[in-house]
Amino acid sequence: MLSTSPATYSALESRDVGPNRVISPPRDQGACLTCTAFVAVTAAEAAVASALGQDVDSVGRLSPQDLHYCGNDRLSCDTGATLKDTLAQLEKRQLLLEDCLRYQPPDMRGDATQQQLCARSCANTSPLASQGMFSFVRITQLWKAQQHIRKYGAVVTRFDHY
Repeated sequence: MLSTSPATYSALESRDVGPNRVISPPRDQGACLTCTAFVAVTAAEAAVASALGQDVDSVGRLSPQDLHYCGNDRLSCDTGATLKDTLAQLEKRQLLLEDCLRYQPPDMRGDATQQQLCARSCANTSPLASQGMFSFVRITQLWKAQQHIRKYGAVVTRFDHY
């Protein structure tokens, strides 16, 4: 019997990922429903680092605050966004670096205005991320996800719970 599945991939093996780290360390969203923004900026950082052969630290940490609160739609701490909508926002614009707009969720009452949530200390974006643009495709097969990770550094996924 022959195996037709692709070779296994281990993020723990440095020989498999090259000399550069492409995934940034975990972040804490607190009690807010901003998980899609966090996963999208992490995948975007990984995609840039992977595409340019750079360490993720040289890309700069993108701002989940900017992605979740400062786009076209006013989202609150208790209003999550769909992954599709979040990725669509990522396609539309360059995000600020986290140094310019740190993640500071409002209280759960949602009293903060968009102006308060999007008050930035600078207007810096990632010079490496601005060399291209983000897009997304739906992947429904595991082996295609493995190929995508090898080529672009990350796959955004989700599961729904009720």
